[in-house]
Amino acid sequence: MRVAHLVDPRADCDALAARLGARRSDAAQVLANDLDGIVICSSTASHADLLLAAAKRGLAVFCEKPVLLDWPTVARVTEAVEASGIRCMMDFQRRYDPNFRAVRDRIASGAAGRLEQLAMHTLDPAPPPVDYVRRSGGMLRDQAIHDFDQGRFLCGEEIAAVHAVGDCQIDEGNGAAGDIDTLAAAMPTQSGRMVAMTNSRRSPLGYDQRLEAHCAGEVLFIDSRPQTDIRDGYEAQRLAEAALASLAAGRTVDLRDGWQP
Repeated sequence: MRVAHLVDPRADCDALAARLGARRSDAAQVLANDLDGIVICSSTASHADLLLAAAKRGLAVFCEKPVLLDWPTVARVTEAVEASGIRCMMDFQRRYDPNFRAVRDRIASGAAGRLEQLAMHTLDPAPPPVDYVRRSGGMLRDQAIHDFDQGRFLCGEEIAAVHAVGDCQIDEGNGAAGDIDTLAAAMPTQSGRMVAMTNSRRSPLGYDQRLEAHCAGEVLFIDSRPQTDIRDGYEAQRLAEAALASLAAGRTVDLRDGWQP
């Protein structure tokens, strides 16, 4: 695989382009060329148009999450990408982390017994800048969306309901921007498994990602120490939107009847 074009408004990307042997281009120039695929790592507001362009041209695509902050557009883009038949991969990198993969495979194989409870904890080292909060869609759509995805991925089934509580306890600027920085959510699955997640924008340990999977035969752990032990983008963001609705209404959002934001 060869990187043919690099699109970035920053002048300091010339060195990266030279190292990759890529041309500095704009998006229109890139999409007019004969390519196998594109990687979308731009700001959230640009994702939808680039995904639609890739679908129209039949290009494989890797895209950062979320698709967009406007839910009707997310649904429309998802339908267009699926109808095009292109290969589309969203940036849920934990699915390919060796530890998460090992836990998922052990659960799916039945070796651990039936998964009964899943507890996930994600803590960032420090709150992000306020301008990033406004662009990214906030904590649930940007940070916690990985845990929403992992809940579905590890359980191997859909989430039936979401009840979320959250507050801004760490950074007043993020609160003034309409975001939260501390979250707890409970999500039963369709078969009755219990998924719980806690998220924070601050951790004295640095980036802190942990998981406990309580199964009938054993308990599987992932901690923060190094060790070796686009439908999905749509559904993960639907859970994020449901958690936002739960926070706003102070009640559980039932997803079993096809709830939409």
